[in-house]
Amino acid sequence: MASFEDDPSRRAVHLQALVDTMNRAADEEKRMLSSTRRVITRLSIARLMLAARRARRPFIDADLLGEPAWDILLFLYIAYREGRTVEIETAMAAAQTATTVAGRWIGILVHKGLIEPIAATSDDPKQFLYMTDKAVAAMEGAIDNYLKMGDELF
Repeated sequence: MASFEDDPSRRAVHLQALVDTMNRAADEEKRMLSSTRRVITRLSIARLMLAARRARRPFIDADLLGEPAWDILLFLYIAYREGRTVEIETAMAAAQTATTVAGRWIGILVHKGLIEPIAATSDDPKQFLYMTDKAVAAMEGAIDNYLKMGDELF
C-alpha cells in the first residue's frame, strides 16, 4: 500500500479533509463565542441602561424622568439573566417612584403578560415576580436594537 508521501492525490485528499475539519471547528467556535458574547453584552447593556437612568437623578428632577415600567423591566431582566429571584417589594423599590405608582405599573405589566407574580410557598406570604418568555424576548429585542444602533454609530 502506498504511503501519503508516495501518493500525492491521497495526501491532497487527506489534507483537504483536515482543512475542512479545522474550518468547521473554527466556524463553530466563532458561532459559540458570538452567541455567548451577545448574552453577556445584553446583560451588560441592561445594567448600563439602568445605571445611566439612575445617574441622571441628582441632576434632573426625578418627576421629569419617570418610566417606572421600564425600570422594573430592566431590573427584572438583569435579575433573570443573573439567575436571581425578585420579591415584589424589591421590584417596586427598583422603580424609584411611589409604592402606589410602582404597584400600578406592576399590575399593568402582569395584565400585559410581561411578568408573573408567584408565591414562594403556601406558608410564605412573600411573592416574587418573574419575567415571562414574552418579556424576555421583548427586552432582548430592545437591547439588540440598542446594540445595532451602537454598531451603526461607532
